[in-house]
Amino acid sequence: MIEVVNKTKFKFCQRKLKRLFLSFRDEFNLNDGEVSLVLVGDRKIRELNKQYRKIDKATDILTFNASEDGLKYLKKNNYWGEIFINVLDIKRLKKYDEMFLEIEMKKSYSLKRQNYLFYFLIAHGLLHLAGFNDEYEKDRLKMLKIGKKLLDNANIN
Repeated sequence: MIEVVNKTKFKFCQRKLKRLFLSFRDEFNLNDGEVSLVLVGDRKIRELNKQYRKIDKATDILTFNASEDGLKYLKKNNYWGEIFINVLDIKRLKKYDEMFLEIEMKKSYSLKRQNYLFYFLIAHGLLHLAGFNDEYEKDRLKMLKIGKKLLDNANIN
């Protein structure tokens, strides 16, 4: 399951989070595992990005895998890793216009779209923990497609 540490005032639905986790688990035939989800702001994510990736700027999400073995590791172990999400970035919806078009969703700057983006970023982080990489365009598009499928299966729209 996902253990949440919320260092912000961001509110979200625990039921949707659980459905998303189960969708991910079922998609990849995994047993229950544990993921730490930490919600932070610009300053903290920038610190982490600088410390671990040597990039001195804020980002939307960082993942720290418990192992580099991806799905193989997740199938055999309980603790999968950590996902850090910058909840301030979720409010910058215009930044995600291209991504929403790529997953065939209309542009929208609503609270509903912010909520969708929050769960989409969690799905994206889970995929990184499973060993998916978005360094190349082909792989990024694959991750977007799978992320959308996970949210559809979890009935998050």
